[in-house]
Amino acid sequence: MAKLPNGFKCDKPQKELVKALIEKLFYNFDVIFNKENEEDEFADVDIIFSLWTKDGYFIKNYAIELKQRLYSHTDFNGDWFIEVKKYNNLLDYASSGYTGIYLNTFNDNTYVVWDIKDIEKNHKEGDWNIKPHTQVDYEEEKVLKHRYTVNIKDAKLIGKFN
Repeated sequence: MAKLPNGFKCDKPQKELVKALIEKLFYNFDVIFNKENEEDEFADVDIIFSLWTKDGYFIKNYAIELKQRLYSHTDFNGDWFIEVKKYNNLLDYASSGYTGIYLNTFNDNTYVVWDIKDIEKNHKEGDWNIKPHTQVDYEEEKVLKHRYTVNIKDAKLIGKFN
């Protein structure tokens, strides 16, 4: 079995793309990214940031789990997976006052955003035969994995980059 090129570093370009999107979406606010989280390649979530008004009032903390998909956002009837561990990490952040976000990027230049609270209400749980790695350009034998599903129809936000 081949290894992922650059290991966890394959996430870095997507993180930078999403951070730029966050700054664009919240252009009227000060966005403060958690540098310590960014430097930890084994962090529980991919991006943590705080939102502040321009005159210094705190608004909200966000915790984002990021997933890059090598598909169009409409493939598979808009059904996507979230790993149970990542789901639980977002729930933990939400229980600590953060807004837990699951954000998927797709090859059709689309991003989809789910709030963990909506996933909690609408997800389906089960075992599926899926590839053990998503960021690989070779055929792999599928393995049975326990996952939750999320659907595009339950998303908080769907948009295009640029």
